[in-house]
Amino acid sequence: MKLGVPCAVLLVMLAASGCLAEPFLISDPYPAKGPQPTKFVVAVDGKSTTSAPHRNADGSVVLKYDLGDLSDGTHTIVIKALNDAQALESGEIAYTFNKAGSRISGLKVKEEKQKMAPSRSLGGYVKP
Repeated sequence: MKLGVPCAVLLVMLAASGCLAEPFLISDPYPAKGPQPTKFVVAVDGKSTTSAPHRNADGSVVLKYDLGDLSDGTHTIVIKALNDAQALESGEIAYTFNKAGSRISGLKVKEEKQKMAPSRSLGGYVKP
């Protein structure tokens, strides 16, 4: 059984307030009634860390990852949700984006190209 991947992960620019940095990477919520991750594995430019889920008032959980400490430039982030208690995990999802100060732009889902199965026949020739 696999843990569902959030439909989208959004970069959210939060208003500056006292102790909060910005921007944050925030996922769609995992509903309170259903499998929820116990941790997220987040790899930024190949360096992996784990992040505890943020619990909302309604019991749902989200990934809330602070991107404020990243240097300006282009970055790739790969995210996977895990539930250790039930041995569930999501597939990985990768994003690339540009960071300039507290601004994020150019968010793109990094898609893997599907490989075509090898063809065992040549067009125009049929062996009886």
